[in-house]
This record gives sequence, structure tokens and C-alpha cells, in this order.
Amino acid sequence: MDTSSQSIFLTIAEMATEMRMAPKTLRNHISAGDFPIPSFKIAGKRLFRRADLMAFAEGLETVEKTAEAAPATALEPRKRGKGRPRLVNQVA
Repeated sequence: MDTSSQSIFLTIAEMATEMRMAPKTLRNHISAGDFPIPSFKIAGKRLFRRADLMAFAEGLETVEKTAEAAPATALEPRKRGKGRPRLVNQVA
């Protein structure tokens, strides 16, 4: 990729392509407040900084390396009981 011809900002469609998700899914994550990359609006358009995306991607690489070094038991999901909890077991 030639960074000199690329804009420093990404639109919703471009960010969705980079994140490999649908633009509507990206909008839903932004609305819910759980999208990890900050965005802002200019002239009614939601934009992202390319540098923020790159920093996020670099952070994922370090998390993946840490996960490889972690013991397998730390990565296993917590076991749940079978079926719906009974009224006796429910916390009010």
C-alpha cells in the first residue's frame, strides 16, 4: 500500500471494509458505544483516523502473542449448568 495516496481519514464504508464487517454493523457498534476505535463527525460525516486503526491493529498483535503464551485453561470459557436456572438458584 502506498500511504502517500491514501487519506489520513477513513469513512464508515472504508472502516467497515478494513474491519471486515458490514457498514450497518459498524454503525450499530458505534451507537452502542462499544467500538474500540474513536470516531468524530466533520460536515455530517463520521470519520476515523487511519493512525487510530493502525494503533488498534498493533495492539491486537500484542494481545495475540500474549494469548499464545497463556496456559490453555486461562482461555477456556467458564462452564455453565444445564438448562434454565430454577427459582431457588436465581438471584433476585
